[in-house]
Parts: sequence; C-alpha cells; structure tokens
Amino acid sequence: MRRLEGLVLINCSISMTRNGELASEGNGSACLGHPLNALAWLAGWLARTMARFGDPMKAGDVVLSGALGPMVPVEAGDLFIATIEHIGTISTHFESKALTLL
Repeated sequence: MRRLEGLVLINCSISMTRNGELASEGNGSACLGHPLNALAWLAGWLARTMARFGDPMKAGDVVLSGALGPMVPVEAGDLFIATIEHIGTISTHFESKALTLL
C-alpha cells in the first residue's frame, strides 16, 4: 500500500505484457480524466447501490478505479505482467479455461 501524497496519478503510465509482448498501455488520464475521479464516482454509486440492497460497504472494502489502458483477451496459459509507474508491478498466470455452466 502507498499513500497518495506525492503521486501524480494523472500522468502515471501503465504497461501490460501478455506472454512477454506488449498487450496494453495507457495512463491515468484515461480513467475519467484522473483515476481519483473514477474512484469517487464508482465508490459513491457502489455505496448507494449496496445500501439499497441491504449490504452496505464496510471499512476495508476495496474499490478499483478501472482500467488505465485497453482490455485484452485472455487465454489458458497466458502470463500477464502489469507495471504502473511509481507504484509497482503485478503479475498473474491463467492456468486453464473457465468452465461454462448451463
């Protein structure tokens, strides 16, 4: 976790690779002009909606601001690595296809 103080999120760049090749890139301004704008809108909408359904948000709930770059398809075996400038790197590996329930 990082404090927001000192981070310039509007110019923060992201790059994501899929199996070692660039798959997506973007910056903070792609998220409603600034990631915090998107977060404020989403958190407000989510809080009102969850409360209306009797399950209000609680301290510690996580709300993500949305994508900073375009979405890309995922296939079994894909390894994704995303790096967000001044924040860090995260990776995930998709081992198998999802099951379709009828």
